[in-house]
Amino acid sequence: HELILEGTLGVDARRAATKIRDHLLANPATWLSELGRVAVLSGATQLVIDLRPTSIVVEWNGERIGSEVIEQFGRHLLGDDEEPKPSKRSRRARPDRRPELLTLAVFAALGDVAKAVDISVASEGDSVKRRHLTREELEGALTGGEARVLSVPRGEAFSLLPDATCGVVLDMGARLRTFAHWLG
Repeated sequence: HELILEGTLGVDARRAATKIRDHLLANPATWLSELGRVAVLSGATQLVIDLRPTSIVVEWNGERIGSEVIEQFGRHLLGDDEEPKPSKRSRRARPDRRPELLTLAVFAALGDVAKAVDISVASEGDSVKRRHLTREELEGALTGGEARVLSVPRGEAFSLLPDATCGVVLDMGARLRTFAHWLG
């Protein structure tokens, strides 16, 4: 074999993420299924999707994700987060894909039809961490902007499952009728 060309190839992660959002994830069933994958990977025994007049609420129970997923939102999608080092016992420890999939689903929903997204993650005790993102705040979140993470009571964060560990509220505004019609 003969070497024809040698060099490096650079990829702009933000532009690539925009392309993914605009083309691959433009279908609402795709980003809803990503939320379902996060629930399955969490070992959820229940996943609830509730269509409301102006929003969609998705909640599940199972293993907690950890509040860093919303504190450093976007780093998972762009690959800026540090991979956990495998323990000495297990050389082939699998990385936790839940933060990446949750970020991908929220990113796609904001790019598709959602006007804003609230992500709630159960933390220690009865505390729940919540982050609110609008389309305008998405770019800041992807570029490492300051996170506004609130601590809220469990009852305020989760309305469908008393033992929920994660929930996403998608504010769809007036477009929900179209979205619900699309789902059939």
